[in-house]
Amino acid sequence: MNPEMTYLQHLESIERIAAFVARRGHLNPDETGEFVQIVRVRLFEDDYGVIRKFEGRSSFSTYLTTVILRLFHQWRVEMWGKWRPSAEAKRLGDKAI
Repeated sequence: MNPEMTYLQHLESIERIAAFVARRGHLNPDETGEFVQIVRVRLFEDDYGVIRKFEGRSSFSTYLTTVILRLFHQWRVEMWGKWRPSAEAKRLGDKAI
């Protein structure tokens, strides 16, 4: 399997899945466009490393959906930061957290 050809063959699916994930994440049109571009870049980074890792244990579209969902979660953490309880909440215990 040539990863570059696989990427180009599935480019329409990649964009469709990324747009779906963006809509599901309540992104506005500008953020959606940005996210789709980020997905495209991340999939061909490292000489198509993500595509080369595909082992065939599911359909390729299912694999892409999982990868893109994880990319979305990573992107959200980059944009918003990771949630952590405050020091005060930790002192007050589990119910406060």
